Amino acid sequence: AMGDADIRIDGETGTLIQATDAPGVLGSGETVFVGVDDVATTGVGPSPGVVAFAKYQTAVVADSVTTQGEYGLGIAAVSLGSPDLEGIAVSVTSNSVATTGVEAAGITAASIYGTKYGGSGSIVVSSGAVETAGEYSHGILALGGEDVTVTSGSVETTGYYSYGIIAVGPGSGTVDSRSVTTAD
Repeated sequence: AMGDADIRIDGETGTLIQATDAPGVLGSGETVFVGVDDVATTGVGPSPGVVAFAKYQTAVVADSVTTQGEYGLGIAAVSLGSPDLEGIAVSVTSNSVATTGVEAAGITAASIYGTKYGGSGSIVVSSGAVETAGEYSHGILALGGEDVTVTSGSVETTGYYSYGIIAVGPGSGTVDSRSVTTAD
């Protein structure tokens, strides 16, 4: 049976997690919480900053996440979800996220069950600043969930075919951002 994952490296520690050709932080379980200060990854292959994958609820709290390299997602928080999941299924809170690789979205928050069937709890993203520089590197993706809420200070994408914010769900949706800038 799958258990819970609780990864905490936070609280004014100034801790920097660095990784090359691997995720900076990876958590998976029935419920997952990842709390980190600073994460930086580099590599030629997939080198995401923070990945949290849960059967039910998942939450990520990060100060700063930077990635360099193809498929180097900044933060990916995913819930498999279920039809009877209530409350918040996926939550992401970050101060800054920056990616420079191709297909390296800044923040991805998704409920797999909610994307396909609807329901499955809500998705909440709260972000200070997100910057992506690679092609096909969207700023913030919030997908699935009963309700989707995205609050951001600023989102800037400079790569080809890179949207600022995409929020999709079967229920209500709210996007509140002071600034969204895209190149193409």
